[in-house]
Amino acid sequence: MYPFFLVAGISLLIPILLHLFNLRKYTRVLFSANRFLQSMTLLSNKMAVIRKKKLLLFRLLALAFLILAFAKPILNRDNNNSTDNLIAIYIDNSPSLLAKQGVRSLFDKEIDASLQLIMQSKEDAQFLILSNEGALSYEPVTKSTAKTLLQKINIGFHAPTFQKSLEQIQEVMKTALLKHCQFYYFSDFQKSMLLPSKDNALYEYIDFVGIAFQTKTLSNARIDTAFLATTSNASAEANQLIITSSINTSEAEPSRTVKVLLNEQLKTVKEIKFNASGHSIDTISLAFNLASWQKITLILDDRELHFDDTFRLACKKTDQIPIGFIPTQASPYIEAGLNAYGGFTWQKISPSLNLFNKQLCIIEDNGSLQQHDWTTIDSFINTGKNVVLFLGDQLSKSAAVIRYLEQKGIRIVEKDTQAQTIGTINTNQKNIAALFEKIPDNIQLPQLKWHYKITSDLGANPNNWLVCKNGDPYLSSYQWGSGNLFIISSDGSLRSNNFITSYLFVPLLYTMAAEGHSPKNLVHFAASEEPVWLPNNGIKEEQLLHLKDAYGMDVIPIQKNKGNQLVLFTGKHTQQTGFYNLENTQNNWVLSINAPMAESNLDLWKQKELDKALPFEKKTWLAASKQNFANPLLANNNFSLWKLCIILALLFLLLESWIIVDKKIKKAPTL
Repeated sequence: MYPFFLVAGISLLIPILLHLFNLRKYTRVLFSANRFLQSMTLLSNKMAVIRKKKLLLFRLLALAFLILAFAKPILNRDNNNSTDNLIAIYIDNSPSLLAKQGVRSLFDKEIDASLQLIMQSKEDAQFLILSNEGALSYEPVTKSTAKTLLQKINIGFHAPTFQKSLEQIQEVMKTALLKHCQFYYFSDFQKSMLLPSKDNALYEYIDFVGIAFQTKTLSNARIDTAFLATTSNASAEANQLIITSSINTSEAEPSRTVKVLLNEQLKTVKEIKFNASGHSIDTISLAFNLASWQKITLILDDRELHFDDTFRLACKKTDQIPIGFIPTQASPYIEAGLNAYGGFTWQKISPSLNLFNKQLCIIEDNGSLQQHDWTTIDSFINTGKNVVLFLGDQLSKSAAVIRYLEQKGIRIVEKDTQAQTIGTINTNQKNIAALFEKIPDNIQLPQLKWHYKITSDLGANPNNWLVCKNGDPYLSSYQWGSGNLFIISSDGSLRSNNFITSYLFVPLLYTMAAEGHSPKNLVHFAASEEPVWLPNNGIKEEQLLHLKDAYGMDVIPIQKNKGNQLVLFTGKHTQQTGFYNLENTQNNWVLSINAPMAESNLDLWKQKELDKALPFEKKTWLAASKQNFANPLLANNNFSLWKLCIILALLFLLLESWIIVDKKIKKAPTL
């Protein structure tokens, strides 16, 4: 009941209150508020339409900039060919660029790309052309001159110096008052051929553009080195040619074929097989029929690359070695040993006559040679020749030979008259090891009736060949300069020993002669700065050696005497591989030039590695493909607008997302 009366009372009270307080105007206010709310609703609807238009606009702009970014627009700043700018073009002309990609070599493609780069430049552009040999000019050149210089670049063996290239660029910029350089580097980016400089000042005001020319396969078979097992090359026996080779490949056990040419004539063909680690050691027998310099050429059949597959070495056949014999007590057994072998030509001489045109001098000294004789003999040893000395039976403490040996750190202590045999043959000595594959167990070693006890200082470089049972050296070599003195601690008669009639005597005599017959190693590398060392066989300063090749070149390289050696600097003239002659009126040598071993290392720089190693302010990398060359290479140094387009597209997408998220937040219900 009470709620009913309460509602009825309130209903009667409201009209009375409205009348009393004249609340009709407030009613108008309520109607005005209602109209305001309706207008706000219309305004909200209009705002929603505007928000949708913004979303549409941002989406259209994001899509437009995204499409524009795919077109990759470039803003040409027009500073590439200005009068203050230098365009430096580096052409890597090392032999590794002879590798072919398709039917053309990488080097040919380098030249084509650089010519295209020049053609796309303005007529007033200033160029600097560089290669492994350095800059081809000392000042900026014009467009036409740059094309001419490019055509002059050929494959060479100079190791490129990255620091030298930067130094030359900076020097040209300084001289020509240029403020900026664009450095285009055409190369395969071998690690062994590109060593970054640590001088940061050299990288200033230079923009770097790297264009990589590389093959897909890095498989490369090569001959690392080759040498003869022995330095003595007799006509009766074949020498052993040792070949070491290797390959970079993923194959398990690949094989290759090597051809051996002797004096430009094919001698043999051999298949070489590489082990799992890619290495091989092979032996080929070679016999030399001619008593002259032998030119050995090894050609490896490499299916992938063809820039270091030929290895050359030269040796001289040591038949008819000229030997001088200086007897003080003429031993018929020494003469019999010299006559027993066809590889010797000998004659009796005196120290002052016909000594320096011999390769070996055999001396029996019983104390008759004087001090001036030993001064001449010492000069003979210092020219790289060898001397074999038999110590006579009647030597006294005052003999000139005793005094001469003491000056060299060699002392004759006393005479041992106890009979004994040779106890040890030093098979570790290379000359003895070359004579015998294995010394028989029942070999009859020479017997001695007496010998001299000899001691020596380390400065005399002693090397024992034959040793007595009591440990005394019997046949030993001592080295100073580039020659050797071989001392036999007894005379050349049967009264003291039977060594001179044993089968050891003549072979050992031959190896002693061959030791001083020719330079041990005349294998060098193209453009090498290492000098060639030759024994100075009495060469006078006015008898300069000429360097000649097969194509008519005849130059006189820088040469000088250094002690008993003749030093020649041939790297400037030996830019190509092949055989070269070094000769004058009295001497002749053959020099074999091979490709540098560093060219065989095909380990390449990665772009990320060079980005860290090269502190250029700006670096650009291009792939060496036809698609890249169809577009102007210079545009890569201009500002890339497509990057800005991507940024703007992302920005408008972000604004659109922000509006959508903001709308959802406003519509969220409140508690």
